[in-house]
Amino acid sequence: MKRASLTVLFLGILLGGHMVAQEIPEWQDVKVTGVNKERGRAAFTAAGPEGEQYRMSLDGKWKFRLSANPAARPKDFFRTSFSVKRWKEIPVPANWEMQGYDVPSMSTIPTSLPTGARPSPNSRMAPSPRKCP
Repeated sequence: MKRASLTVLFLGILLGGHMVAQEIPEWQDVKVTGVNKERGRAAFTAAGPEGEQYRMSLDGKWKFRLSANPAARPKDFFRTSFSVKRWKEIPVPANWEMQGYDVPSMSTIPTSLPTGARPSPNSRMAPSPRKCP
């Protein structure tokens, strides 16, 4: 009886130690966030031939209009002669869903729709975008 208990204890220590010493593959380890990548940086500024710096910030207020689908977009909106006076302004950088346009999309939350039944922009199942205020 004593011998069986010692054998079980010895095997438990031996196998338990082996499991602890086992390494997780790098591609499965949640603590590994990047391998062979450059150090992060906040900004990049291009320099011209004389060393002068070229930089243009895109932050600020931008004119914005949400269309229900690509076919409903204003024609020729990209032309400089197109008037956007009636369009609302949103801050940039921003997320238009958080500015009251459209429905927020949560990509980390699984959907209850079966595979293949996801709504497309032209589908009747798709939520219609909110009206521009």
